[in-house]
Amino acid sequence: MGRVAELGSFGGGGGVNWVLVGYIAKRRATRAGWVSPWSDYPSANFPCSDPVEEICSVSNCISRSVQNDQEPLGLYADPGLAWAAVPADARTEFSLYAYRLWPVQFEDGGEEAIDLWWEPVIGPMSDTFVLLGWDAVVGGNGHGFGCSPLSCNSGADVVRCLELNRYCLVADERAGMALARRFSVSKPEPGPYCVVEVWRDARTVANLKARPNDEEHGLTSLHAELSWSAPPVVQFNNILSDRLRRSHFQFLI
Repeated sequence: MGRVAELGSFGGGGGVNWVLVGYIAKRRATRAGWVSPWSDYPSANFPCSDPVEEICSVSNCISRSVQNDQEPLGLYADPGLAWAAVPADARTEFSLYAYRLWPVQFEDGGEEAIDLWWEPVIGPMSDTFVLLGWDAVVGGNGHGFGCSPLSCNSGADVVRCLELNRYCLVADERAGMALARRFSVSKPEPGPYCVVEVWRDARTVANLKARPNDEEHGLTSLHAELSWSAPPVVQFNNILSDRLRRSHFQFLI
């Protein structure tokens, strides 16, 4: 039997059972280093306005991934395998992600459990992964992950979600669920929709620097500490334990 969610409206006190479903490496798509991924439109501009500075959507439309064709969601069970799938000479252009799924699909505003019939057995996520936010993405029973309307077709400029963050994700779990339900009704892309919690391995993000507004959030020194000049795993774990887990700004990292 596959693992399924406990049904019940998230707004009515139902528990949220996030399931780690796998890892994937994706090419970074940043405003500062923007290169159009569309060969037919090489001069296309970065598709999102402020506050988005980088597109970390689950969708493969803009931030392209190295997928596992042997798995229903295109993911890898082991982070090492996902990273090894990236050509060595291209790894500075990629980051490694982990996805946790709430196994509920939204269709026409209603909820239905997603049956993870292939019973994924996933390697544990290490402390080097940092939560970036939540994505409302096409997906559900009989569907792999599809479009993320916040990034696809410049959706972030149309949706105007107040919880939108710099990663083209939403910075609040419940807002992500509400957005998936909303998309299932308005259908910016054909559904059903689901919600994915997006994490990224900080060791695969080159050249972390202070960003605008970091100082006001007290994050400037934290980014400075996340340089690659010291052993990254030990250094990151110490910072995560001492500071990140006590900060409600963790999704901004």
